Amino acid sequence: MPQPPETPPEAPPTAPGAARPARRRRPVLLIALPAVLGVAALAGGATLAVLDLTRKPTAAEIEKAGATELAARWKRLPAGRIFPMAGGDGSSEGVGTPATPYRRLGIAVPVPCADGLDREIAAVLARYGCRTVLRATYSGGAGTLAGTLGVAVLPGTDQATNAISALGDAGTRHGVRALQVGGTTAQSFDDKARRLFAVDGNRTPYVFFRTAGWTDGRGGIAKDDLDEDFAFSKAALYDLMEKLRESNDPCKVEGVRC
Repeated sequence: MPQPPETPPEAPPTAPGAARPARRRRPVLLIALPAVLGVAALAGGATLAVLDLTRKPTAAEIEKAGATELAARWKRLPAGRIFPMAGGDGSSEGVGTPATPYRRLGIAVPVPCADGLDREIAAVLARYGCRTVLRATYSGGAGTLAGTLGVAVLPGTDQATNAISALGDAGTRHGVRALQVGGTTAQSFDDKARRLFAVDGNRTPYVFFRTAGWTDGRGGIAKDDLDEDFAFSKAALYDLMEKLRESNDPCKVEGVRC
């Protein structure tokens, strides 16, 4: 007698804690897709950053970096690197000539313009934003000559250039105040001992001054003779101006980032 087909047994109920069938993978793919996009975005951003760091600076960026460095050089460099130690005798890298040797005797702390310059000069420079004056005193000849160099710090090149023009011939009668240096041949070199005044510029945010005189109390003489006798102060000033001149390649200057 034929037997009825067997009925498959029912699946036993899932016991608590038993393993469940694996879930479908589509949700995992949906979650992974935004992650991949995020990684791609980060990679793209990193690529842009690398490109920005490795590209060459533009001419405008180089000019801006150079102007910023030059305007801050007076406080970034030690005073001993701004004011040359000696020159005019073949011992310096400056432009002093063998006939006009000079030697630095002392450097003053920076002072406000009203304290480092004659009143007539300070009043003019104040209109153009004069901030600070740096000074150093030098000796020339056999120690009977002394001179003080001054650097007035202005906000920018245009202000410095306009200030020099506004001074006119006042810059030949007044200027930087003398800096006496105790224990040297310039210990008696005060404002009354000044005989020559001069002002100069080099298309930078700085105005340069020099004054010179004798340390033995000698009186004044004709202007033509002063230029020759005090040539040491001109040599020292030109070497100083080289320290505060615009760099040909500012991106290579220490501390500059183009």
